Amino acid sequence: MKTDMQKLLLLISFTFYFTNNLFADSFPIVSQIEFHDSIMWVGTNDGLYKVIFSKDKRIQWSKELEKTTQFIIDSKGTLWAICSSEGLYTYDNEEWKLMKNDTVKQIDNVYEYDSHIYILSIMNNSPTYYKREKNKWVLETNFNPPNLHKEERSVPPNKEVEVQHYITKNGVIWILTQLGNIYKYENSNWVKSGKVRNGFGGIFSIKNETEIWIGDWSYIAYLEKDRWVEFCLLTPIPDTEESGESEEELQRQKDIEATTTIGVISDPDGYTNLREMPDPNSDIVAIILTNVKFKYREVYKMDWCYVETTTGAKGYMHKSRIKKL
Repeated sequence: MKTDMQKLLLLISFTFYFTNNLFADSFPIVSQIEFHDSIMWVGTNDGLYKVIFSKDKRIQWSKELEKTTQFIIDSKGTLWAICSSEGLYTYDNEEWKLMKNDTVKQIDNVYEYDSHIYILSIMNNSPTYYKREKNKWVLETNFNPPNLHKEERSVPPNKEVEVQHYITKNGVIWILTQLGNIYKYENSNWVKSGKVRNGFGGIFSIKNETEIWIGDWSYIAYLEKDRWVEFCLLTPIPDTEESGESEEELQRQKDIEATTTIGVISDPDGYTNLREMPDPNSDIVAIILTNVKFKYREVYKMDWCYVETTTGAKGYMHKSRIKKL
């Protein structure tokens, strides 16, 4: 039997191990979240993710492209995505197409203006714009990209430092200030619509008037009843470099890992709720999707398990929804 001191040392070692492993691998950084019909697109430095919300309340997700730097969804519903290693992709009618192009060797930005698709290519520190016409890229020598809503963006509400991120949705301007407040501009006034977590430094997106999403370093969440619910989709990017740790340290970490249990969800809906307390009516703190790994341990004399994700989300999940790996 372990003494209380041995148990305490094991707990401290486990905490140290988990914390170090949490940061041992890098995490995807969320750069964009866009919605179209029943699909949410999440752009990260690790790739482009597609999340489908079905009418029967099921969720499916997949990683569609690697190393995506930027994407847009145009007014016709076509998705244009820049892949740093390959070029420009389009997604239409559930089909990806790589646009082979000898004219433009490097694409740095893509956007839609006046119902036309433009790309920006920066070569030798010189910006060059091309317009898509008749399935060809045409050089635009006199084109200046639009600077939308400059006047409104320059004056944040209540003089709040400066705007960190802004978007437009159905003609309404939304901003995220450096203090972490989200506002929308309507009837010539700024209306506060939410506040992000402390230390947040990412982006946000609006699905509809009542659903706000945010994305950050390894973090995606949506606002529900004044609470942020984490959307567990992203997993660490494996670090290919050697750790440089001694054999003794590596063995110690393996010993600690052997005392923990790794699992994924087992739910036909494609997701499972992580709750604040071991109670089906408790508040939801996170939603974990299929194939996203987490650590867990059973709660004594209960049908619930305590779960902790790689991004740090903690809560309780019914053990019938967990599959051991």
